[in-house]
Amino acid sequence: MLELYSKIRVIDIQNVSLFLIGLTTAGGCVYNHYYNSLIVFDILCPVVVLHAFFDFFLQKSYELKLHHIFTIGLIYYGFHYNLAPEHRQLLSYPMLKTEISSIFYVLKYWLPKKTLIYNLNLAWFYLTFLKFRLIDLIYEVGDGRVVYFLTSTYSLDNMYTTWIFTACFYGLIVLNIYWFSLMTKILLKVQNY
Repeated sequence: MLELYSKIRVIDIQNVSLFLIGLTTAGGCVYNHYYNSLIVFDILCPVVVLHAFFDFFLQKSYELKLHHIFTIGLIYYGFHYNLAPEHRQLLSYPMLKTEISSIFYVLKYWLPKKTLIYNLNLAWFYLTFLKFRLIDLIYEVGDGRVVYFLTSTYSLDNMYTTWIFTACFYGLIVLNIYWFSLMTKILLKVQNY
């Protein structure tokens, strides 16, 4: 048994956690589509906070640490103001939907390198990252209407929490744009060879 524990690495625990969050989110999106219910996301938000909190201390990358701080800040805002269900949906559905791309991110660690399935997975990761973390997130929330609506409805009298929410949300978008530009640069570099 001790041998098993010595073979388990921190990255394996992080990947399993992230993979399960991604799968649960994908299932929650399907469930929400058919039943218009956020129950899966309401259950998943505390799990995401726990993952972000613990992973913050395990990560070496400052970008990922910042990503976790932004995520915790957004979920904190929702819990602090106890957003009404119809208002939670405006934020939690698009935000948690971004985790679907994490499925393909984790699979790149588990699939054999330099195979067709590995390359197809990378393509799916690139496309789901673009779709869920940029296009959908910016279209559904990032144009400012949802941010303005939520902050004017819940935290108009508290500029501190309004600032935290706004900074966390747009900080996530900027990080996603940054990561996507890095992925695109790598993709273009590979194409040129």
